[in-house]
Amino acid sequence: MLISYRFDTTIAWVWRWVIAGFVLTAIAFGPVSRTAIGCRISSWFQDSGMGDIGLLIVLSLAVIFGIGVVFDGSAVPATNFGSGVFLWFLVFIPLQHSSLANSCS
Repeated sequence: MLISYRFDTTIAWVWRWVIAGFVLTAIAFGPVSRTAIGCRISSWFQDSGMGDIGLLIVLSLAVIFGIGVVFDGSAVPATNFGSGVFLWFLVFIPLQHSSLANSCS
């Protein structure tokens, strides 16, 4: 079975995927990170080696590939979701930096 992705030179923005990536990342790094599950995940990352993290990356890529298969070979949902994740980091890091800068004075 041959699976092919359609990669266009134009970017198709589907804002619901961008918003979903942004909101789910905000939830994951906000309230969920302070729960018992969030603390266990954080300690797992601190205690794990490169092999474990590499396996997690491979599994994440498999999920993204699976999303492409479910949505008929389109990479648009995964790329737009990823754009939402990066957008959250683009907003969060400057806010965190300014928050830390203000707390020292």
